[in-house]
Amino acid sequence: MASKKTVKSSRKPDPSKVGESPKAKGKGAARDKKKLTLEVADKDFRRAWDSKQKLVTREHEDFLFALGEQWSAEDKAKAEAAGFKPYTDNRIAPNLFLLCGLERQNRSEVKAFPEGDEDGPQSEIASALLRHALAKSDFQHESSEQFKDGATAGESHLELYLDYSEDLLNGKPIWRKANGEDIYWDPASRKYSFEDAKFVYKLTRAVEKEDLINLYPEMEKEIEASSGGRVSFKEDDEPAHRQGRDYPKEGKGGDSGEPTEGVFDLVERFYKKMVEHFFIGDKQTGEVTEMESKGAADLFMQQYKARIQAEQDTYRQAVNEKIAEKLAATPEMAGVEMSPELSGAVESELASNNELPPPPMAQNPERYFIIKKFVPEIWCFAYAPGIEEPLADERAWFFPKWKQYPFVTYFARHSTAPLKGEERHLLVQGIVNPVKGAQEKHNKSEMLMLRIIASNANGGWLTPKEAWVDPEKVERMGATPGVNLEYDPHAGKPDRIEPAPMPHSVAEMSAASAQSIKEQLGINADLLASQEAGSGDASGRALALRHKQGLLMVQELFDNLSRTRKRAGKMVLALLGDMYDLETAKKVLGLAKLMELFPPLMIANPDPETAAQQPEIAAPGEDGEPMRYDEKRADQEIQAVLEGDLEKYDVTVGESVASDTKRMADLMELEALSDKMPIPPPVLIRHSQLPEGTKKELMDAFQQMAMQEAAGAGAGAAKPKPKSKAKEA
Repeated sequence: MASKKTVKSSRKPDPSKVGESPKAKGKGAARDKKKLTLEVADKDFRRAWDSKQKLVTREHEDFLFALGEQWSAEDKAKAEAAGFKPYTDNRIAPNLFLLCGLERQNRSEVKAFPEGDEDGPQSEIASALLRHALAKSDFQHESSEQFKDGATAGESHLELYLDYSEDLLNGKPIWRKANGEDIYWDPASRKYSFEDAKFVYKLTRAVEKEDLINLYPEMEKEIEASSGGRVSFKEDDEPAHRQGRDYPKEGKGGDSGEPTEGVFDLVERFYKKMVEHFFIGDKQTGEVTEMESKGAADLFMQQYKARIQAEQDTYRQAVNEKIAEKLAATPEMAGVEMSPELSGAVESELASNNELPPPPMAQNPERYFIIKKFVPEIWCFAYAPGIEEPLADERAWFFPKWKQYPFVTYFARHSTAPLKGEERHLLVQGIVNPVKGAQEKHNKSEMLMLRIIASNANGGWLTPKEAWVDPEKVERMGATPGVNLEYDPHAGKPDRIEPAPMPHSVAEMSAASAQSIKEQLGINADLLASQEAGSGDASGRALALRHKQGLLMVQELFDNLSRTRKRAGKMVLALLGDMYDLETAKKVLGLAKLMELFPPLMIANPDPETAAQQPEIAAPGEDGEPMRYDEKRADQEIQAVLEGDLEKYDVTVGESVASDTKRMADLMELEALSDKMPIPPPVLIRHSQLPEGTKKELMDAFQQMAMQEAAGAGAGAAKPKPKSKAKEA
């Protein structure tokens, strides 16, 4: 019985939105007039589907080929009909294993590097949270699996989603691996990570009704009313039920283990949607600030001008009160009717005597202005065959923090050559497809050699007529080792027919095919070997250079992997605010790290008894106790990291040596640095992974040695030098 497939989503649960129409979801939905229809979405999916079918089919064959399924059904049937089992000498798998081993041995981790010296604390915080998030999501192993699939067939994808099942506020990052048959992109796209694609489709097959309702509870009624539907495209461009190669004619399960009754294929279209946005421009500073809506922009303008007018009115009222006080204090002005001329004269007199209140700051009522602009947003349009209405059409959960598609793509070999039509599948390749021809040729050559050897094992006998005493025994056991055969010497002695020698051309063809596979794969195993004649004392740098030369032709695979991992790091960095809040981020950093990055504010020691030994002490915190670290600055820096804008100006996401913890990473960097400059032993001891007790013993021993050396040096300096006899004379 097939196990139930669980489908999770990054849609943040919100009880207040249950039952809400999907058309009203997503920020900006109310100010976007052009709606995507189910017909347009399905038509675009058909184009992407058709454009990629040859690639999907070839990738499936590449996986089978790498796993050893290298004979076609026709060739296999011919060999079996001739009485031979097809022989496979898989030369691809060992090279694939070698690449995967090298990738795992040389893993790197994503790190945030500061752009400037002032960005150091934020980069440290970002690196710590990145490491924790990627470790919690098991990214290294998921990335290794992605590399293996991509190196084999050409492509593999990772999708990040946040699981809110345990914590409704802070999502747990989880990576979902998607293969080539799951992701369909805009046929016009040429860039590595789909930056130029208008849309990218994700197909999730065989989603059960209960799981679909959990994903889209507001569409429960429509989902319950449907009996299910699978993606299919007939020749007339009409979407219909798909019957795949493993779809059973009877029963409830195919050979893939997927349920086939009452299930849905979920289609999610991530696309760029031009949405009307409103901004406030500042003529004075040149800054532009985005507003929630046109109403919010109009309200800001009204409030700004109203504030200026209110300040003017308040000032005028205060001036009028001063004028009234002045008139009341002047007896000769009693009973005089107030006029504009009189008020102006009194105000001028008050101004000359500096008796008026200070006027409000001069402000330009036309300082701000409204900008209307259509901005691309990433939206998600979801639907399933068998349901007449779209399940959702909303702004993607990760936007605007992450402004690209949610897929971390890996292409082993990716080309932007201007190929069209069925030729486009050649733009994406792994290591298997280019060598399939040479591998098939090698297998057939090896098979031919086995057939020749088997057929020549018993060449038969040249026998005079009636020479054998027991012909049946000769026929039955003539080729058996150690058999005794009798013949009549009067009839003549039988002679064995010597087998024909193996044709050199067959052996040469097999060897040439094996060499061709090796050359086309581009992995020089000889250079990767650590030992060779006369190189037993080769330095580590020399061996590293040889290894690099041995992988020169497959360097593109590892460069693209680095590109992919950096993109994953950038995405996680942008979404840290959805995974951590201020308190959980502090727990990840730890008290020691906070004290290191944000030392407490220091004040003069008010205690005269200890001021001489300790002139400064930590300032008291809100609880009256001495600060352990500067909490206010720490909160500001952590909050800046969680906002997700660091990658623009403050940090750059890159790779560093992989390690399980930050302490191990620091130690590895110190060890590498010690080759270039001397590092004091206490620093290395402090950052080591030794137990604290062992560290203390080493530190005490080092201090004792240092004290002995200092004492010896002091005794040598105090000892008087003997006077020379010449001076005594």
